[in-house]
Order: sequence, then structure tokens, then C-alpha cells
Amino acid sequence: MRNCNNYQIDLKKATKNKASHGIKEKTILSELSLYHPILNTNIDYMHSILEGVVKRFFRSWFEEKYNNQLPDKSLKESMYAINLRVMNIRPPSFIPNAPRVIFSWNLWKANEFLVFLLYYCLPVFNHIMKANYFAHLTKLVVAMQYLLGENINRNDLDDINDILVDFVKEGSLLYGPSIVLSGMHELVHIVQCTIDSGPLMY
Repeated sequence: MRNCNNYQIDLKKATKNKASHGIKEKTILSELSLYHPILNTNIDYMHSILEGVVKRFFRSWFEEKYNNQLPDKSLKESMYAINLRVMNIRPPSFIPNAPRVIFSWNLWKANEFLVFLLYYCLPVFNHIMKANYFAHLTKLVVAMQYLLGENINRNDLDDINDILVDFVKEGSLLYGPSIVLSGMHELVHIVQCTIDSGPLMY
């Protein structure tokens, strides 16, 4: 894993025309005395996980072009049944907006993906999504529920990390290697970000 030491080594090796382990060259941020790109940069869970990982799964579930090789993952034929469940949800008062129709998912905002992931997806997909895919999704729900909480017990984070590592490994098997984009990779580092910087939401 990248650390301050190997970052500095790669920074010295990098040039405009050739990166070293993903490090290109110095920027103005590299010159700041109270900021370090490794120690002080956190994963942006809104873009990386909600609008990255979760939205990519929506594409796998609901867009035909992602379902040709692994049809078991597709939920396209169940969209009307899924939408009926979504539209029957009466959210509690701490959720500001009622859910939108599932057919408009590609227009959803990050907060809508967040609410769907944490509160709606498991009851909505229950007995519609195939059991192995449902169990896989449950791991992400459990991990994100925990990491987005106000109070996190440090002793539980190793278990959460194991859940996320399993989620990423199984994701490649269930959905194919194309599912493992940068956001999926960042899931295996997000527990360390939580240890370094606190709960993701704060």
C-alpha cells in the first residue's frame, strides 16, 4: 500500500512523460508544509461509492448491454415489480424525500443512491434478486451502515474490512472483472480512511 516513504520515492522518479506507480509529478499541493497527499487525503465516498460503485451496479442490474455475458445478475425483467415495491415505501421522517421511480435511476442524485442502499434495497430486492447476488449486496449494505454511523467501535473495523474485501472479490466473480473500477478498489482502503479521519459522513 502507498505510504509517505514510497510516495516520495515515486515523486522523485516521476517526470512529465512517465509516471512512477501512478504518481506523475509534483503539484502545488506537494509544496504545502501542513498537507501531505497521502496522510491528508480521504476517499470521497459520495462520488467514489454512491455515484461510482452503487451506480455501476444499477447499470449491471438494469441495462441490457451489461447483462449479455452474465444474465443471472440482470433485474431488467423485474423492474415493474421492483418499482411497485419502491413506490409503496413510506419513508420515515429523517429521510427528506419519497423515493423516485426505479426507471429514473440514471437521474438519481447521490443522496438517493445512499438512501436506497442503506434502507430500501434489501426489502425491495428480497426474493427478486438471486440469493447469491442478494447475499453479496448485503455485505455492502452492512459495511456502509456501519461506516456512515456517528459512533464507530474501533474493535469492529477489522471485521468490516474483511466484509468489504470479500465483497470486492465476490463482485469480480459474480459480475465479471469490468465491475472492479477504481471505486471498488477504494472499498478495500476505506476502513483505513475511517481509522485515520473518522466516520465517512463527518
